[in-house]
Amino acid sequence: MAIRANPSLPNRHTGYIACSGYGKSQALKQNTDIPKKGARVLLWDPDNDHKATHFDDWSKFVRAVVAGMKSGKGFRLAWAGEVSQSRFESFCRLVWECLDGQRLLYIIIEELADVQNSPGKASQWCGQLFRRARKYGGIIHWCSQRSEEISKTVFSQTENYFIGYPNDTCTPSRVSEMSRIARCTPDDLYRLKPLQFRRKKGREATTIQLKYKKI
Repeated sequence: MAIRANPSLPNRHTGYIACSGYGKSQALKQNTDIPKKGARVLLWDPDNDHKATHFDDWSKFVRAVVAGMKSGKGFRLAWAGEVSQSRFESFCRLVWECLDGQRLLYIIIEELADVQNSPGKASQWCGQLFRRARKYGGIIHWCSQRSEEISKTVFSQTENYFIGYPNDTCTPSRVSEMSRIARCTPDDLYRLKPLQFRRKKGREATTIQLKYKKI
């Protein structure tokens, strides 16, 4: 289980929300909050979007994570196999077991909406991870183009955001909620272009324009 709680650690959980093709992965990969080298990183990455050692055999993935933790060195290990709510629960539980308040662990989750039970309360281990990882050194970066399917637990525990052009399936109420988080109007969100985001960091929010980078 998670060890050595450190309540002084800040909440650095970050969400990336925009419709397909508007640059969520670019925003995540360009975010300097995630070290490029030497960090301990676990990824839920079914489409192999990130540079990492990918696994589609769960037992091999678990063994690699255990070995990485014991090594005391940085690693980037990704699950790229079965996509299901039950497997995601297993992933969240495994991540929870790795947390140590004295050593940062970065958790990257691609298309979180694919593995959410409902937009209400999160499932057991997903909820535990989002609610408690912060004080055990966990820093979660999650992406989704379908914000209306994301659990309210996730939103309540996420401090920072990159919010882009809304998905066409977003309801007016969800767009309104996204604009509230982004400190702008719904029309402002609909005016955003590819690689443009309302970036909220803490209590501040600004519009940023990214340039495409081959990463």
